[in-house]
Amino acid sequence: MVVTRGSMRRAVAPLLALALLAPGGCEPPPRGAAARPAPELRLAGADLLYALRRVASGADLVLCVDEIMGADLSPELSLLPVDLDLAAGAVRGQLRALQRHTAAFDFRFREDVLYVRSRGVDDATASLDAALLEAGVFEGTLEQLAAELMERHPRALLSIARIPGEPLFRSVRLDIPAGASVIDVLIDYADAARHGWVMRRAGYRAPEHDAADGSEAYMLSSLELRGPLHEPVRLRSLWRRDRTLLHSLAHASRRLDVPLLIVDEVARGDIRGRLYGRWLPDPRLEQIGPTLDAMARVRGQPLFEHRVVDGVAVLRAASPGPEHPGVRLLGRTLEGGSFEGSLGELARWIHARLPDDEPARLMAGEIRAAAPRARLEIPDGSSVEEVLRRFAAASRVGVNVVLYRGAPHPRTWRGAYLQSLDEFVETPGAATPAAVPREPG
Repeated sequence: MVVTRGSMRRAVAPLLALALLAPGGCEPPPRGAAARPAPELRLAGADLLYALRRVASGADLVLCVDEIMGADLSPELSLLPVDLDLAAGAVRGQLRALQRHTAAFDFRFREDVLYVRSRGVDDATASLDAALLEAGVFEGTLEQLAAELMERHPRALLSIARIPGEPLFRSVRLDIPAGASVIDVLIDYADAARHGWVMRRAGYRAPEHDAADGSEAYMLSSLELRGPLHEPVRLRSLWRRDRTLLHSLAHASRRLDVPLLIVDEVARGDIRGRLYGRWLPDPRLEQIGPTLDAMARVRGQPLFEHRVVDGVAVLRAASPGPEHPGVRLLGRTLEGGSFEGSLGELARWIHARLPDDEPARLMAGEIRAAAPRARLEIPDGSSVEEVLRRFAAASRVGVNVVLYRGAPHPRTWRGAYLQSLDEFVETPGAATPAAVPREPG
């Protein structure tokens, strides 16, 4: 959706840059919200937005994220990978570590709200920061607030996006002070509603829609309500997990004691892969071959090919060409060695043995204390796919690999998401180091 308007001269609040904390230099000890304790967080390949949501939730802060959206509609912070261990301590220390790791954002605290601002946000959309609002009282939901802000401030062009599984909009009452900006009011809403948001500013023009009189056309900025992330989640959920083909495959794998290695691909921008959006029940047959045959087609259309390799059922739901960065990564050969740990720790082990010129990476998400573990002896010359298959065999839960080409953004990552299939089955107990399964043979 586009709107047309004249050229924009922006009155940006001069103290905005001072309000955002910049990294480096000597800082006083954290106080107030900045000193809140945050638990340890281990990320073996997660996007920056996920990392920020987990840090904020660990410190019981409401997170408001303000980022830029390019002409390709790519969300900036969601494209930046984070492979970092954050020690338990003051939340400001964890945020500083993420700043140094990504050099992508600044932040400030207001009461119970953590406001994070992408460094890609510049004067292209600075009208949202202009201190131009008149004093008043507002009562209503976020959708109603956006409508009122656009009426009060015509340069504030907002659209509200509803995200399945995220909180419903709450009705709150706000006193809007004179000289407040649109961003100030939206932060006040988040504080009152106890729910954060993600602003994706459209920092680009749409010249093909410019008016005949020379008025410039800009895209609307998007605003999404987002709740806290108190538990590790590597891939975003839309449907119930027991209504996905991955759920049926994971349960069939456990029932027949045959681990799976699934190779899928991001489809139509959905990072969960093709199989996540499908559902077929486990036919409960007695052998893995007929079981997979029964689930490999729906309405006559093939969903995946499969074969058993060294006791592991390898499913291929996608067959992109050899030029795909994820395919090249899976075919890379590694120096051998010993390994013990979880899937996220295996991703780090693999990265340490990849050539320096390999741009692709594995995104294994958050390392959980109760994640399935395995102990491996990996021979020289093993490919990345072979190592993942060995892990699936030893952990007995299987691995979902979702290949990703990357977005047309200079800092995006490319390669593959990794997900343990234990997320789709009810695990009666967590593995302990003393009970780490060994590789067969």
